[in-house]
Amino acid sequence: MDWLPTAYWILSGAALIGGLLLVLQSFEHRRYARGRGRRISPKAPRDHVTLFVPCKGVDDDLEQNLRAMFEQDHPDYELVFIVESVDDEAYRPICRLIAQYTERRAQVLIAGLAVGDGQKVHNLLAATERLSQQTRILAFADADIRPPRDWLQQLTQQLHKLGASTGYRRFVPKRTTLANLLVASIDSAVVPIMFPSFNHKVWGGSWAIRRELFESTGLRESWRGTLSDDLVASNVLSRAHQSLALETACILPSPIDIDFPTMLSWIRRQFIIGRFYSPWLWLVVLIGHCAGQLILWSNVVAAAVGLAIGAAWAWQPLTVVAALYGLHVVRGWFRQSASRYYLPDHQQALAGVRRFDIWCGPLSGAVLACALVASAIGRRIAWKNNVYEMSYGGQIRRIPTGPSLVETHKARSTTDATRRAA
Repeated sequence: MDWLPTAYWILSGAALIGGLLLVLQSFEHRRYARGRGRRISPKAPRDHVTLFVPCKGVDDDLEQNLRAMFEQDHPDYELVFIVESVDDEAYRPICRLIAQYTERRAQVLIAGLAVGDGQKVHNLLAATERLSQQTRILAFADADIRPPRDWLQQLTQQLHKLGASTGYRRFVPKRTTLANLLVASIDSAVVPIMFPSFNHKVWGGSWAIRRELFESTGLRESWRGTLSDDLVASNVLSRAHQSLALETACILPSPIDIDFPTMLSWIRRQFIIGRFYSPWLWLVVLIGHCAGQLILWSNVVAAAVGLAIGAAWAWQPLTVVAALYGLHVVRGWFRQSASRYYLPDHQQALAGVRRFDIWCGPLSGAVLACALVASAIGRRIAWKNNVYEMSYGGQIRRIPTGPSLVETHKARSTTDATRRAA
């Protein structure tokens, strides 16, 4: 058993080195965000942009979010909103906004019910089937973001030298509940990994691509039969050896207010999707993060036991815990202070997240580890009232919930057509 102390210090040392590397990454993210700022490049292309916004359902913020899409400073863009049907709750707010902003070229497209694809992917396939001859850049946004006026210019400003660009989101809790703070803390930990990063990933809520690259890579065809538009795009661009422009000014606020079960389900779903689209990356994250958490919490238990029984060796796990916690605090401070550069107007709303992320980072890490382990089990996920069964490569099979969704949709369409004929 003489090897136990050596193994202990090797594992603890590896965790400390890993923690230090994450601190350095967060520091680099802060430096990168400060350097990027909100300047618009004088070389920014003025090409015509078509902005696609798939929508499903409605919440209290939808109309304000979509209004921001109409008020962009970009000199030449049009809007295409996509819904499943006219019965979608988002349809009427979209029509109201189109009627208000008559000077902005905009339309709402009815995509129909998805059968072999995720509904969002189906909406995008329908919307990009026939592109306008004017379209030189395709931009994509989710309906739950509220971008500032310069967002579209920021997003497209490097597309004179790169083929695609992406932003990301930061969850802004509406209430300081534990579930909201946890999901916001976990999500904020992802941002430094993406900006900057050697493993670039598209985020579907805020990204853009030049038309020639969209067509030459066959991205639209790659979407067929899949669920995740952005991870498919990431894989396609990676295979084409295309780099992404990473725009921290396009990291956007996304209001959130969820309960604890929904929070756990959401995190698990994200990692299940990652497991089927980027299995090797998912495996590395699973092993690396869970190993770090196991070392941290086993040292916490050892330190507590050692102190309780007055053991002479208690200082060792206590020192490791103090060092790991200190690295968590520094890392949290760097990534939270970076948000001042891309979300300066939301610092008051982020105050609770900032305190929680800095001082309670290990708790977020433990919840994230549980979600990662849970994502290793099963292949079915629920998304937007639909259930999908996933297979490796990202292909999906839609699972009917109750009466056949397709039959219900067809019946409704037949009834509507009969009424119109009458």
